[in-house]
Amino acid sequence: MINIITDHLGNEFKHRTEMCETYNISRPIYLRRLAIGWTQEEALMTPSYEDPDKYNRKHKDEIKKKKIRVRNKIYRTTNKEEVSAYQKAYQEAHKEEINAYNRFYRDTCKAAV
Repeated sequence: MINIITDHLGNEFKHRTEMCETYNISRPIYLRRLAIGWTQEEALMTPSYEDPDKYNRKHKDEIKKKKIRVRNKIYRTTNKEEVSAYQKAYQEAHKEEINAYNRFYRDTCKAAV
């Protein structure tokens, strides 16, 4: 027995993936939206960022490089004052990274609603 998937307009598809491709949305995003209570129409018709990393990749890479540079400085130095300064810089870079992720997901949710 073959399960036929229908969209909100009554169009029939063999697979969810085929339906999602027709609406230019990825299957995981579609399923996530349904899981959080969106209607099928909202889940299919609302545009999305297909690759979340494209949106924020450059900024995240810069932060990761900064963290690596600071971590390497911590390993190379023996001066306690320098170590504490580098540790503080590393913690700030880590907070900046977390805030960047939070801003991205907050903005994505606002755009999707």
